[in-house]
Amino acid sequence: MFILYSKAMIKAVPFFLVSILSLISCMAENPVTVSFQGGVIDPENFTLPDGFSLYEKENAKKPDLVLSLGESLGAEGKRRFIYSNEFLVPLRSPGDYRNSMSLNEIKDEGFELVPLDEWEHSGLGIMVDGFTPADIGYPLVRWKFIDLTWKIEPNPALQKKIETALADYLDTVYSEASPDLIWIGAVGDMMLQRGIEDVLIDQADGKERIFSDLLPHLSGFDLLMGNLEGAVTRNGSKTPKSFNFRFRPEVLKPLGQTGFDYLSLTNNHCYDYGEEGLLDTLGYLREYGIRTSGAGTSLQEALEPAIFSIGDSTFRILSVGAYPRERNGFDGQFQARVSDRQAGILWYGEDALSVIADFSEEEGIDIVMVHGGHEWQRYPDTEQRNRYRSLIDAGADIVLGSHPHVLQGVEHYNGGIIYYSLGNFLFNGMEEMPYAEDSLVASLGICGDKILYRRDIPVQIDGPYVKKDRSGRIIQQFKELSDALKGW
Repeated sequence: MFILYSKAMIKAVPFFLVSILSLISCMAENPVTVSFQGGVIDPENFTLPDGFSLYEKENAKKPDLVLSLGESLGAEGKRRFIYSNEFLVPLRSPGDYRNSMSLNEIKDEGFELVPLDEWEHSGLGIMVDGFTPADIGYPLVRWKFIDLTWKIEPNPALQKKIETALADYLDTVYSEASPDLIWIGAVGDMMLQRGIEDVLIDQADGKERIFSDLLPHLSGFDLLMGNLEGAVTRNGSKTPKSFNFRFRPEVLKPLGQTGFDYLSLTNNHCYDYGEEGLLDTLGYLREYGIRTSGAGTSLQEALEPAIFSIGDSTFRILSVGAYPRERNGFDGQFQARVSDRQAGILWYGEDALSVIADFSEEEGIDIVMVHGGHEWQRYPDTEQRNRYRSLIDAGADIVLGSHPHVLQGVEHYNGGIIYYSLGNFLFNGMEEMPYAEDSLVASLGICGDKILYRRDIPVQIDGPYVKKDRSGRIIQQFKELSDALKGW
């Protein structure tokens, strides 16, 4: 049986060889014609494998294979020959404070879906089921893929050839990588006396005690900013004024460990111990690796923004002073302002607006921290709003305000975001003052140099300590303050 079977096999070989040779001959004489539709593939850069040829429209015969562009929303496209993908972001209104919604809710409520590449709505994005475009599993992705439509029954070997060539081509023109999402955070006034620095410096778990359940949030930011209300110095003489604050240099270490990358100094307490105190502060910040700007030994130095490179994005931060003369007589615009004669701080005005216009660019995010407005005033007055808006008009993307010691609202203006006052953050002894212990961490998600998300974290001050406010009272208060700014 074995011998007979082998002889049969041998007799079949010539027929098999003739069939293969006939197929090859047929392929050479009559290759499979391919048509590219919709301009999705450049025929000059896509090399057809052996056995295929470019379809010429003049031919009477229709193409044997058509490659065309198809689309789907969601995971379906991942099983295709992906040509490109487009991340879509649900757009909420400024009065809608929801940070995340389910996909079904977004569909049911008919939210506009805006392509990430066209996003111009600072901070008005909504996360989908807690996912962002940077997360694997983000559902709102419009996939574009190549459809293969065979007009003939394809030979398996030929089908594999064209699919391999197509996959190789797409590998060179398309990358499926998700965009990076960068979270930046900002807090208001930090006055570290009255027991705060003692806990931070002298206790091993000092930062855990001071920041409690906020610590994971603060440490998790890619960039964290705050306003330091006082001088970091052991020297200098008190400037005649109502309150003088200074802190031990060692307090900067736990602040850095907590996540603070940048501390603004352009406030009414930077000169509490005179020029010597300010110079010491600048020196200690450098020593502990915490950046600042808007302060220096010369105007030129004060005009230099602090620049942070995070992932593929660049952040430029400049601080300016804009606070009024105090009732005790201290006038920062004249006493603390940088000049050719003294070290000091940058003041709001032509120099500041001009340099913001100079360094602001399409790429990257430009941030201005401004210390201005009136203390204990819950709504910005006309002068404050005009000034802060002018910073956006000059080129800033984000304006972060401090000085009033209470929260003021947030405004979406001319493509930018203005927090008029973030209130106090670390400031013991405020229990007697209305609203002075209500605070906020501004949290912004940046994707592809666009401000995609705004996720404010309400904070309750409790003496020297801070913690998340879970009652809903502070975030509701902040909504009301923000809603009051509309229509101005």
